[in-house]
Amino acid sequence: MTRLKDHKVESMLILIFLLIGVAGPACGDRIELQCSSDHRFHKADYLNNGCFQQHYDFWEKSLGDLNKGASHAEIVTFPPGHWNNIGKTLHIRHTGESHIQFVQIVPVPGPDMTFSASFRADSREGMLRAFSGSGVAQIGLQYQDETGKRLGETILVNYVKNPFADTPLIGVPRRSPDTHTTHYIEFRGGQFIEHYAIDIRREIEGNLMGIRSEEVRFIAVVLWCGGNHPQASAELWITGLSLKEQEE
Repeated sequence: MTRLKDHKVESMLILIFLLIGVAGPACGDRIELQCSSDHRFHKADYLNNGCFQQHYDFWEKSLGDLNKGASHAEIVTFPPGHWNNIGKTLHIRHTGESHIQFVQIVPVPGPDMTFSASFRADSREGMLRAFSGSGVAQIGLQYQDETGKRLGETILVNYVKNPFADTPLIGVPRRSPDTHTTHYIEFRGGQFIEHYAIDIRREIEGNLMGIRSEEVRFIAVVLWCGGNHPQASAELWITGLSLKEQEE
């Protein structure tokens, strides 16, 4: 029987940088969530409150180390013309180390789904360019099997790339590489991206070779801001989130 309660987001996004000589967060970091008990399929939209008209309903907030950094969250209305007045917008920001994230986990009938969202992110270094880390904004999709076990993830990410990242220099912070179960998609900051869409089956079968697409029974949507230096910061505006079955 498919388990609907006490789902966990495993190993999700906590920090995407490999820092030589610096211990990162535990890979097994988890968030306890109540998954929606409505398991009926063929719904118009599997995500709830994707335009934040109901404030934070259906989204679970969590914070990292409370002794590091500062996080903020608000629901805002963008000026007329932005994102075609799609609705309210979640705005999260974080300064310093640690992170803030919002998560929603939903049951799905399989991989034949399309995820879409409209968003903007801004990530900043600290005062000393190339030597004070970066803020990181991420939009993640974690794929889970019928027991809630993590299969893999797709992560849209915005950060300030270190100018020495493509050199052999040792000790430079670099983004974690893609694997057979994790795929990063970098996007440019400082601009609005409207109705960005991901075909889940195509994404898994094309970029996540370590996942059997037919095993996907839950998808966790994770909205995340954090940093790897006390002076670094990031913020994310996002709305119009949806997860729908593909039309035959």
